[in-house]
Amino acid sequence: MRNISMGFGGKNYKLEVIFIYSIGRSGTAYLYQVFGNKKWEPRGIAYPDERTMVIHEKWTLSNNQVEQLKVFKPTSEKGLDVQEKIVKGLRAKCRASGITRLLNTDSCFGRWCPYHIINNYQYKAIFLKRNKNDVIKSWLKMYKNYKKKYGKKNTKKLISDRFKYNYFNITDKYTLLHVDKDKWRTYSLEEKLGWYYDEAIAKWTDLKQNMEPKNYFETSYEEIITIEGLTELSNFIEIPFSYDLMNVKVNMSERI
Repeated sequence: MRNISMGFGGKNYKLEVIFIYSIGRSGTAYLYQVFGNKKWEPRGIAYPDERTMVIHEKWTLSNNQVEQLKVFKPTSEKGLDVQEKIVKGLRAKCRASGITRLLNTDSCFGRWCPYHIINNYQYKAIFLKRNKNDVIKSWLKMYKNYKKKYGKKNTKKLISDRFKYNYFNITDKYTLLHVDKDKWRTYSLEEKLGWYYDEAIAKWTDLKQNMEPKNYFETSYEEIITIEGLTELSNFIEIPFSYDLMNVKVNMSERI
């Protein structure tokens, strides 16, 4: 149990934020595990050293917040205001725990809150990619398993909610890769997920133009499962990883 100090840092308190911009199904839970130096668990929280907190799907975005973020352009005043409220909540929790460096491996957080972070915090950004076909297969397998367990109706609702609250969607006002709505209705789930993948890549390309190259690191799932790839990433974020947990399987196929 950590000692909590509500007044930690005083007015001069500063937090470094390390966030991951990920397409999803690309190894964020794995990164939580190896850099948190503890086996992955849902909504995990870890302290690899005295000043660092690593979180995964913990204190993350509500559906209402994502709805707001989808309405506004991310660089607009209103879009930045929503991002600020989310990040300030995390900052307060870190401050109360005496934490000065936060590694948030939740890909949803990295996709929706980056502009406020890069404008207001000391930060590092990780772009985590994975082979497109493998990503789509992983999603489809996940939904197939969910359908076996919960039925067709519940699965259809889950996918609908994912595009409403988690994935980018062609109805979002700041979509970069425009698709006609009538055409979108003819898309299979595989085609929709493929569009989302491409849209996420396009948004990252747009985002990194606003960052100093020294502040972001581009990698992939295929690289981070190797010692060489993890070592490069470890050197960038200055957090050691656990060799022992590299080959401990993270349940990515069935968790929702």
